[in-house]
Parts: sequence; structure tokens; C-alpha cells
Amino acid sequence: MTEGVVLFGLDDRLVLSNAKYREIYPLTSDILVPGVSFEEILRAAVERGHFEDAEGRIEEWIAERVQRHRAEGEPVERLLGDGRWYRISQRTTGSGGIVQIFADITELIGRQTALSESQRQFRDFAETSADWLWKSIPSAGSRTFRATWPAAITNR
Repeated sequence: MTEGVVLFGLDDRLVLSNAKYREIYPLTSDILVPGVSFEEILRAAVERGHFEDAEGRIEEWIAERVQRHRAEGEPVERLLGDGRWYRISQRTTGSGGIVQIFADITELIGRQTALSESQRQFRDFAETSADWLWKSIPSAGSRTFRATWPAAITNR
């Protein structure tokens, strides 16, 4: 299975996790045993430096994450400290537990970033091209055109 999967029971304690999930969170894989609470996992991850965005506001950050964990909603995208991106989908089970699925979207985010950069460069080029001067040059009975570049462009 290419996705990480974790299941928490009604009491918010770990029931099971697959190898991929433990691979995603290597800094806490040693405590991912049945019975450990979601909050205990978060605290260990923060203490071990897994979530940089928790620095300086640990208690507030943990409270926010626990609240989000308990509320079913749209999938979220999360950047991990090692540069990998995951889309986390969460659903409540029939017995009141929570199942989460972690899909690695690092490559997708990379492609989106490259596309955005390409679009920005094209936009910059198009805006600069408005400065071009097109001159008509008579040529053997027909007209051809050539671009005359402003000095600001040719001197780059």
C-alpha cells in the first residue's frame, strides 16, 4: 500500500497503523503502539522536532491539532519537516473512531510549483513584450516586420 493508514478508537487511542504511516513519521515510530493517545503522539513529535510550525506555541498548536483531529472535514495538505507533502483525509468510523489516510503528494506539489513559476515567467515576458517596437521594412514589393528591442532588454 502506498498510503499511510492509521486508526484511532473512540477514546482517541491508537488501534493500528501500517508500515507506511510509521515510515512517514520516523521520529515517533517507536511510540506508535496500540493504546497510545493521539495527543501523546503529537507531543512526542513536537518534542522530537517533527513539526517546526509548533515552535514557540506548543500547547496552542497541540490544542488546534487535537481539535482538527476530532472534526471531520475536507482533506488537508501538510508539509513535513523533511520537505515531503501529504494530503491527509480523515473519516469517522461507524464505531466512532477515526481513520486517517496519508497520500504523498510531494511530486504533485513540485509540478504545481513549476507550473506556477512558468506561468509567472510567461506573464513577465508578455508584459515586457508590450515594450517591443515593431517596424515595417519595405522589401521587394512586400512588407516584412522585425522587432526592435528596447535597450533595457538587449542590455541584460
